[in-house]
Amino acid sequence: MLQREAELARLHALCAAAADGHGALAFVEGHAGIGKTRLLDATVAAATDRGLGVLRARGGLHEQGDAYGIVRQLLGFVLDERLALLHGPAALATGVLEGRAQPGADSPFPVLHALHRVLVTLLADGPLLLVVDDAHWADEPSLRLLDVLAARVDRHPLALLVAARPRRPGRDDTARLLAALRARAPDALVEPAPLGPAAVRELLARDGAPAPRDDVVRACVQVTAGNPYLVGEVVTSLERAGRTPATATEAEIRGLGPASIAASLRLRLSVLPPSIEAVAEAVSILAPAAEIRHVAALVDRPGDEVAVAVDVLAGLGILAPRRPVRFTHPIVAQAVSDELPPAQRARLHRRAADALLAEGQPPTRAASHLLRCEAAGDPEVVAVLRAAAVTALAQGAATPARRYLDRALAEPPALPDRPGLLGLLGQALAAEGVDLDEACRRFEEAAELEPTRETAAVHLEHAARLRLFSGDPARALRLLDRPFARGTVDRETTLRLRAHQASIGVLAPLHGRPELERLEQWAALPGDTPGELAVLAELAAARWLQGRIRDAAALAQRALADGRLLAAEGPLSTGFNHALHVLLDADRHDLAEPVLGEALALARAQGATLAASSLLGLRAVALWRRGDVPGTHRAAQEALALLHEVSPGMAGPAQAGYVALAAVELGDLPGAQAALDGAGLVPQLHDLTFLGAPFDARARLQLARGRSREARDTLEELADRDRRLGLGHLSTPWRRTAVEAALAHDAREEARTIADEQLRRSERWDVPSARGLALATSGLVTAGPRGIEQLRAGIALLEGSPARLDLARAQLDLGRLLRRERRETDARDPLRAALDLADRCGAATLADRAREELLATGARPRGARTSGDAALTAGERRIARLAAAGRTNREIAAELVLSVRTVENHLGRVYGKLGIGSRHELAGALEPER
Repeated sequence: MLQREAELARLHALCAAAADGHGALAFVEGHAGIGKTRLLDATVAAATDRGLGVLRARGGLHEQGDAYGIVRQLLGFVLDERLALLHGPAALATGVLEGRAQPGADSPFPVLHALHRVLVTLLADGPLLLVVDDAHWADEPSLRLLDVLAARVDRHPLALLVAARPRRPGRDDTARLLAALRARAPDALVEPAPLGPAAVRELLARDGAPAPRDDVVRACVQVTAGNPYLVGEVVTSLERAGRTPATATEAEIRGLGPASIAASLRLRLSVLPPSIEAVAEAVSILAPAAEIRHVAALVDRPGDEVAVAVDVLAGLGILAPRRPVRFTHPIVAQAVSDELPPAQRARLHRRAADALLAEGQPPTRAASHLLRCEAAGDPEVVAVLRAAAVTALAQGAATPARRYLDRALAEPPALPDRPGLLGLLGQALAAEGVDLDEACRRFEEAAELEPTRETAAVHLEHAARLRLFSGDPARALRLLDRPFARGTVDRETTLRLRAHQASIGVLAPLHGRPELERLEQWAALPGDTPGELAVLAELAAARWLQGRIRDAAALAQRALADGRLLAAEGPLSTGFNHALHVLLDADRHDLAEPVLGEALALARAQGATLAASSLLGLRAVALWRRGDVPGTHRAAQEALALLHEVSPGMAGPAQAGYVALAAVELGDLPGAQAALDGAGLVPQLHDLTFLGAPFDARARLQLARGRSREARDTLEELADRDRRLGLGHLSTPWRRTAVEAALAHDAREEARTIADEQLRRSERWDVPSARGLALATSGLVTAGPRGIEQLRAGIALLEGSPARLDLARAQLDLGRLLRRERRETDARDPLRAALDLADRCGAATLADRAREELLATGARPRGARTSGDAALTAGERRIARLAAAGRTNREIAAELVLSVRTVENHLGRVYGKLGIGSRHELAGALEPER
């Protein structure tokens, strides 16, 4: 290579970084023929010399229609060597690597994370170089994986090298993803420059040939623009004319521009026998690489004849002399492809699809060819495209699935097949997340065309979920009424639809109260079918809404029914979610949390992003109730991140509220503000049931900043909302915050009124956590011995509940009240208890307040813990618990998407804080999980 010293140095540094355990990314950008592939070849050689493993793939003219085609090129060897070793979240990648459908993802991100974990598993064997050439022709799902890798490349000993031609900024996914990859490598953008006169002279005088004249060199630089491949083609063209650069004239050189070189390539083909030209055309259809047997199927000739033709074309410099068959350069492939008439190209693509299907290749590979066939009303084409769409959807590849379905509908399909294709298209559009209105329209169109009412109801349920998720509960309810307007619907479908409507009534009571009342006729159902279980779950939610928590908990327990509701409806089931929430509010964490863990594991295994985000939101609720502040923060952030990967919809503000609540307790007020600023809590969402947390969080943040008037206004807005919705539940205990805001503003009578209302409601709610919190809050506003008595009564109830953080606050309130009564000695025990509990909860702000109160009593509180279980960070504790459960460092690294070295470093710090010497002592040193 000439004039590439600087580029090679930067790419060699990429390999050196990975060899030293530091991830790095480089993006090579240049026009065709500038020498990108030669740079990649040299980098691969340098990586091999340094002991790096190499995984390599290349895009091709027709690769973009094959979902995850580049991924299979990179990881194809895993099929033979390592597939059986994939487990846990990484197992979701097996469907991609095998090219088959499986119970599927509702977005690309779980599959991408699973593939990322496959690579992390491979990195345990040593550093890797991943090379993707001609990425401008890569399929969109594979480019998404490259973007995921690029975002995390600094965490692993991984060198990522991507090469592509320059592209104009565009709105299509390929252009956007390539631009994102390029932007991630501002300091490692390698742009091979055109060759200067000295380098062109050296190329022209290759193999010891005499040097050309200066005017010939200048002409060659001008007509080739310094492109190394075109310079080489100039030499080849001269040689075929019996000339050399040393004997050529300037005029001859100027007649050999890119257009004439392409014409020369076509001329070389045209003088060949038609059977050999046909082989070149077939290879262009199968590019970037073709197997002899597939070429033979396209040209309808025996394989040995095709192999001879390939050798002839290799001798002419058109094909490379290796297997699988490739063109010598993409420019050559493009020249051959451009000469094919459209009808002939379409016919060859159909033959390619038939050949791939005949040997059992994945439908997505065949579909990439069928996309380029002319529509002819062929039912076989429709069937293959449908199968490819199902596979792509199962792999989270929504955009390719949409393209397959659009093409299938354009074929067109037979009328009976159209509703099913429209329903699948609705799923693809919903998963793509770009145009939810269009997704709903497709579902509704499918329902109109579907002759079976029960199947039509399924399409309408999909549309209703999207309408609700977009914040339009009224329209969602109307959609679910349509099946009944068409006539009689079977009992099971009726129950499912009515339960679905009731779930909307729970979320948006102003729109769905009649649907909630309708459920009462089925209160005695035994729960023998999925429809009956769904009704019981929503009846539980209706009782919860009314403040009848004990009745609600009994119904919720019946609805969960040994996992049958989860098995029937899956982890995205609204009824399942509601039943779990009811049990958490009823202090039945012992029943709810194991089931929640099973459902979350199932959602992750299926790649169900929306379900996982919803269940992580419930986990945040459970952790908050138990007083695990860092855990709440982590779970709510993860839920919010998953939601934003698809679309935050109406669930985003609730998760942001728990992020903010935890951030305030952690002392991170800017973080709390940022979470609330991004919550998207717009007025039309205020009338949804589960939105108390962001209001409470905003008020707590305002109190922490000394703005008690603003906090009172925020909570008055929440109170007005609850009154408007007729809510009787105590799921969000915002009145405790309201009392604190009133007292801070010296409005004691207002505080008393709020506390009395909370106490009255808690008598009906009647669970230890709510009753204990209400008594403690009442004690907070009651002077003298009566207030102390109420606080102690509240503490006694809270001690028998999961509510550790509320217990810590009540202990702090008792200590402060005793100190105000000049009983400093008596105040110390509750204040020490408050400090200890706050530390265990990770509530830094509360711990600081308890420490200050203890100092005011004359006591000497201990400092922050630097050893023992309480000193562990959230990340250290998570790794320690996995290690204590018997996981190896490699398994932990794969599960948490970390390097093995990071896991080792964390465990080293854990051993030091716990005062132990090995992982065998972890189980005894860690405190039991609450």
